[in-house]
Amino acid sequence: MPRSTTLRWTLLGIAVFLLILVPFLLFESSMNAFVAQAMETLKARPIATAVFIAVLLMLDIFLPIPSSVVSTMAGGLLGFIPSTIAIWSGMTACCVLGYWMARLFARQFERFLGAKEKARLEHVFARHGLWAIALCRPVPILAEASVIFAGLAGMDFMRFLLLSTLANAGVALVYAAVGALAAGANAFLLAFFASILLPWLAMTLTRYKPAANQPT
Repeated sequence: MPRSTTLRWTLLGIAVFLLILVPFLLFESSMNAFVAQAMETLKARPIATAVFIAVLLMLDIFLPIPSSVVSTMAGGLLGFIPSTIAIWSGMTACCVLGYWMARLFARQFERFLGAKEKARLEHVFARHGLWAIALCRPVPILAEASVIFAGLAGMDFMRFLLLSTLANAGVALVYAAVGALAAGANAFLLAFFASILLPWLAMTLTRYKPAANQPT
């Protein structure tokens, strides 16, 4: 790879990670205080709490939301099933928002790196994008970065949506079970296995391609 191309990839990677990290460095304390106060205020109103949690997790792609803390608190405040729905909805909306935000900048991305490098990224995501999305969903920073690069690479949206939806379901089940641990160990074990099974199922489904029409 030419030195200039390597430099551009390096700059792009730094830019993406700074986009995610800088808000945390600047606003993490104030955001944590705001979330804690809002949760305390809304805890007697479960529907409002669920909506608030979903909106917070949706905006995680832009704002320094302490998503793991929010998701765990959701389990304690709402219980296992309602919190799973709220967490899953917010995470999935976040993925969709991040994907389409990245798609808006795909042309500028191609101009910056060149058509050849954009094609290289598309090839990488065509081969390994399923694993990247599934394995990065529970990992802070990498979760957002993988979504952004999926959008820049033009990953097929329906495959991306199916995979991220099922992977988010597994992650949401785990967070909800941890937060609602009083519901019993069985709920946590079920959620833990779901966090593994659902991404695997998603990758299996998205890898399937109908056979080409055969001549009769």
